[in-house]
Formats: sequence, structure tokens, C-alpha cells
Amino acid sequence: TYISELKSNDQYGTACGYQTALNTFNKFKPDLNFEDVTKEFLQRLELWMLEKHKSLTTISMYVRTLRSIINLARNNGTKIYNYPFGRRKYVIPASRNIKKALNIDQIKQVFNYPTVLQSSPDKAKDFWIFSYLCNGINMNDIARLRWNNINPETIVFEREKTKRTKRDSAVKIIALRNDRINDVIQKWGKKDPGNSNAFVFNVIEEYDNAEIARKKIQQFIHVTNDWMKKLGEDLGFDLKLTTYVTRHSFATILLRSGAPLALASQTLGHSNITTTQKYFVGFDLDTQANYTRALTNF
Repeated sequence: TYISELKSNDQYGTACGYQTALNTFNKFKPDLNFEDVTKEFLQRLELWMLEKHKSLTTISMYVRTLRSIINLARNNGTKIYNYPFGRRKYVIPASRNIKKALNIDQIKQVFNYPTVLQSSPDKAKDFWIFSYLCNGINMNDIARLRWNNINPETIVFEREKTKRTKRDSAVKIIALRNDRINDVIQKWGKKDPGNSNAFVFNVIEEYDNAEIARKKIQQFIHVTNDWMKKLGEDLGFDLKLTTYVTRHSFATILLRSGAPLALASQTLGHSNITTTQKYFVGFDLDTQANYTRALTNF
């Protein structure tokens, strides 16, 4: 029922996540009922998913969807006699702390990586850099940028992810334009937009329904990731160079440069600083060494 509700609200990405989780639960135990979901059941489910080579991140994501459905049922009056989550009950596993950000030298290597003009690798690199420079904007928001978001010195937008959940407190994100951002707009933007409300880039069309737009954006992300992973492998990076890395790299390098945490939070469009802290990979050893010299600076 909740999946249908999400689809009716054009939230196809979230609906897809819930459907994938539901498919997994049905493989483990068909016709699952609320009373089946106990602490012991969740422990067995976790072990089964580990045996199926699911990562802790995936397990965490799936079980959180199950917890959300149980909480939704409780709020709607369903009696849950043995709520399985909480203190001394089942604890949802935390994902492993995998490196998600590049350092500034690696960013420079990406910027300087040679690509054939107007080729697929060239396009992937350009949009990866655009994402990094525009406050870590994700590819969904890039695809949905309109010309009225583009100002002479700034790009102002709201995250699609939070438009529905924060209607009364929508956060306007402001990215400062520079030569590299302008080059990407000039190179890949539509040459004759027709009106200020038209999309900037040729990823989706105005007449696309929500499901078609989602599929086009997923393809855009998939192709970009494929080429960027190859670029990262060629450069010898120790992580998969995906569009996901740009947001973490933006936050990490901004904070390592000495920017206040509040500024990073503002530019990322976060409503609280705790969320921003999760994006920060941490200081590198050279920075740590510089600060620890103060311990004996006498």
C-alpha cells in the first residue's frame, strides 16, 4: 500500500527501494506478517542476507524500510505486540566506514585527465566536475535544473530529495559560478531553451512523466558512473569514482580548507549540522601533523 502511495506521489525512486526490500523479505519468508517480525527473525534475516553476500549497508537499508512500515502501521492503529527494535532488542547494523571522498591532489588529477572533446568520457568528466563545483549537487538535481535557476553569478536550486518533506522550510542552495561551471553550461546546455523554465541540460524533457524521467536520469547516472569508474581506475584511485563521491569530496575539501561547519551545512542544503558531519571524511595525516605540532610549540 505504501509503495502505491509513493508512486501516486511520483516518488518512483523511493518506491523502487521499498519494492526491492519487499522482494528480499518475500524470498526469505513469503507472506510475512507483522507478528513474524521479532528480534530473532531479524537476526536470522541478517545472517541470511550476509550469506547472500549483501553488504551491511544494504542490510541496514532494507531493515530500515521494514522498520518504517512497522512504525507507519503502529501510527495507523495496528497493534504491534512485540516491537522488535530498540534498546536490548534488534539493532540495525551500521554501514562500514568506506572512504567516499578524494583529496585535493586527486581532484586535480580528475580535472586534468585528458579526454576527447565531446566524447562520452568527456561528458561524464564534465558533469562530475560540475557536480563537485556546484556544492556537490546530485545528478537528479542537475537533470532538473532550469534556466531560471541560472543567474549571472550564481546557480540557485532546491534539492528534489527534500522538496516534498520540507515544503514549509525549503532550503535554497546557492552555488557560485566560475569559468569551469560556465564551460559545462555552454558546452552541454541546450542552445535554444525557448523559455526560462526549460531544462538546462538534455537529460529529460518537459513532457516526460515521472517514471520516464526517473529512468532517463538513472541511465544518465549509470553512464556517468561507468566512465568515471574507468577514469578512477586509470588514475589508480583506491575507491570507485562515482557521482556519489563528488558530494563527499566537496564537503571534505571545503572543511579541510578551514571553512566553518555551518558554511558547509548551508552549501549542502542540510537542515542540521549532524548530517553534514557524516559527509566529512576527516582530516588527512599532514593536516593532523600540522595541528599536533602545537602540542610542543613552546
